[in-house]
Amino acid sequence: MNKAATSFKQPFSFATFVVRLSIRLAALIFATLLVTTYVSANPNTIKVCLMDTELFPLWRKPGNEEMSSPGINIELQRYVAQQIGHSIEWVRAPFPRCLVMLRQNQVDMLNVASYSPDREAYGRYPKIEGHIDPARSLKTDSYYAYVLLNTNVEFSDGDFHNLGDKPIAIEIGASIRTYLNEKNIPVYEVSRVSQAFGMLKLGRVSAVVTNQFNGLSYASDNILELPNEVRRRPYYLVISHGFYTHNPELSEEIWRVSGEVRDALYKKLLAEYTQYQSW
Repeated sequence: MNKAATSFKQPFSFATFVVRLSIRLAALIFATLLVTTYVSANPNTIKVCLMDTELFPLWRKPGNEEMSSPGINIELQRYVAQQIGHSIEWVRAPFPRCLVMLRQNQVDMLNVASYSPDREAYGRYPKIEGHIDPARSLKTDSYYAYVLLNTNVEFSDGDFHNLGDKPIAIEIGASIRTYLNEKNIPVYEVSRVSQAFGMLKLGRVSAVVTNQFNGLSYASDNILELPNEVRRRPYYLVISHGFYTHNPELSEEIWRVSGEVRDALYKKLLAEYTQYQSW
């Protein structure tokens, strides 16, 4: 009985071993092909994710990236590409989606984002000795607060006053949230800035805090921009972890050129576009 049992189990056990080994080899080959495909990808064409809205004077609607006066952000990105010698494949999506695609290496770069430690899970920022390097940012923008006419809300000496019991509206993922949290100010996050200003008009929030250019089209006789900037932040080209791993020298060169472009071109473009008033 024992010999019979042993001779019966051996073929079954060996077959199982062969099947399992085949599965593991197939998985290894598939993984190797994926890595080879990624490494072999042409770094001369870089996928750049940019928000899919239109925001004067920063960017036009999707499909208009190659026209004249496409927006400050697009011109800065194009200038970096020209200096490095690569082309751009634009991918337009909402900002939260851009972050997800960056983390999943579906795009190589994000144009643009301010720095916060939690965003390092999505992509890489230029650093020096372990610290963020503002000298290699692409641009600098300011956050301002917008309130209804005849409100008592103020921003001065680095803090808000007379907010009452209503939160401040910000966009999902906006880095200004960290600053407001440190001030123990309640926030209400929305997916698009238009929703934030809609809530302000209905009196559901005390203020909207957003990038200065977001507020241009919403400031009116009934909505005021408070005079003091809430915070000024450098903005960076954020590079995917996968792209940096396989192209570290190119990534560092992109950031180096970003700083040069900011110094040489940003103020000039800002002055040029603000003369237009609109597209």
